[in-house]
Amino acid sequence: MSAPSPQAAEALASALPAAALPASDLSAAAPVGGWRARLRPFAWASVVLSFPIWGAAFVVVPFLPLGVGEKAALAGACIAAGEVMFWGAGIVLGADLMARIKARLPSLPRWPWFRPAQQGEG
Repeated sequence: MSAPSPQAAEALASALPAAALPASDLSAAAPVGGWRARLRPFAWASVVLSFPIWGAAFVVVPFLPLGVGEKAALAGACIAAGEVMFWGAGIVLGADLMARIKARLPSLPRWPWFRPAQQGEG
């Protein structure tokens, strides 16, 4: 039995839903480019810019000549904007890449009062 012609294979692939295709054929069925590829540079810029915007809430805002309520509102807006930029970029870049980025970020130190109580501790 001979192998099917490329035209027949293409017609069959277009007739089947993507879930019915083998995993090796899924990348061939997906369009090259697309909205994620076009937004990827903006998503990377959003990830990079989210850190200084988020950090400004703690480094810049407290020293501005504003009232306490205005400082609190501006700090909250900076934190919210940084988070929205970071996680919005995560939607475009994908969950696997965002997990790798988060794994490389420093985490909170393991202070004794952050850990759960062990059995036998009072």
